[in-house]
Amino acid sequence: MALHQLFFYLTILLLPTQLGLHYWPDWALVLGRRIDYLSPTLFLTDITIMITLLLWICSPHTTTWKSIVIYGTFFIYIVCNIYFSVSPYVVLFRWTKIIEFCLFGYYIIQTKPSLKTTSLFITIAMLYSSLIAITQFALQHSIGGIFWYLGERSFDLSTAGIARVNWCWFTTTRCVELLRPYGTFPHPNVLAGFLIISICICLYNRKINFLTVFSMTVGVIALILTFSRSAWVIGAISMCLIIFSKQKRRNWIIGLLVFIGLLFRLPYFYSLFNQSESVIIRNELSIAAIEMWKSYPLIGVGFNAFLSQLPTFLSSRYIFFLQPPHSIYLLLLSELGIIGVTFVGWLLYTLITKLLQLPNKIPLVILLIYGLLGTIDHYPLTLQQGQLLTTLVIALSFFSYVK
Repeated sequence: MALHQLFFYLTILLLPTQLGLHYWPDWALVLGRRIDYLSPTLFLTDITIMITLLLWICSPHTTTWKSIVIYGTFFIYIVCNIYFSVSPYVVLFRWTKIIEFCLFGYYIIQTKPSLKTTSLFITIAMLYSSLIAITQFALQHSIGGIFWYLGERSFDLSTAGIARVNWCWFTTTRCVELLRPYGTFPHPNVLAGFLIISICICLYNRKINFLTVFSMTVGVIALILTFSRSAWVIGAISMCLIIFSKQKRRNWIIGLLVFIGLLFRLPYFYSLFNQSESVIIRNELSIAAIEMWKSYPLIGVGFNAFLSQLPTFLSSRYIFFLQPPHSIYLLLLSELGIIGVTFVGWLLYTLITKLLQLPNKIPLVILLIYGLLGTIDHYPLTLQQGQLLTTLVIALSFFSYVK
């Protein structure tokens, strides 16, 4: 095994971690507050990715005029997106990260790492993340100690802003407030999304052994303990899709997936079942994203500049809630504009068209499930673990039909 492959698998193993060095320039502040999403951060996984790429000697390949035109057009768009952005430094940093992950994805497609070995390291990552989460739930606080080096934050039930759930034992008179486990992720919802995709990738490998079964069992338990209801629904959908992916008639399954994805994003649907403050705020963020796109329709406000402009578009009542919209599609629309979204849509359309031609539809299912996760949260684009997982899912999808 080549040295660059060892660092690649190490990156996969460290995917759940968030150990990093944060910097706080002036442009990472909004209304005087430090915003994690804007902070330039050097993560441990950034270092392993850079070492992987540096150790890898790219083999010569043919460059066509078509690819030159596509890459050249995209480069011109990036320059315009940065130059005309309302926050150039924020956008420049984000595009630097995107280029990093694009190179990492290109590395995966070109080197074609062993799916069996990749699945093994994902299984191990899922196992230790799940065990940490289950322990946190049992203790009702962070574990501490050596787990700090994996990026576990120090928290307990009294920590301000910590994710909690009111658990009622079959009656509203006996309710208890419980801490939702984080693992080594920034939020339980991100942990839940990682567990769903990890389980799907393990099933795709088809090499079912004791470690795989045990890890998936522990992963399902951890997924339940996150109390991420949207993730529960998507997890159930993903299992059904994988089970029926071998059937000849799959159109109704894909149609159901698209329908549920659209349903999740309707504010009216939310309001029918939930009038909580968090749901109302999410709807306000979605409306702000749409209004932001209307003001910058062609190339958007700039990649990652949504939060910098949010105070201008958000009601003063919710000005304290400085987060991206809980939909990667609205986020892309507001930051990249119609030109950028068209390019991303063309890329995904090309990929899905290729995956539909494969006899094994599990890569397509994984891609669609991840896209569905993007309708309920923003972490696939805004957080380090989410961006790395996005890169892995898309690159493995390309890898599936290229090989």
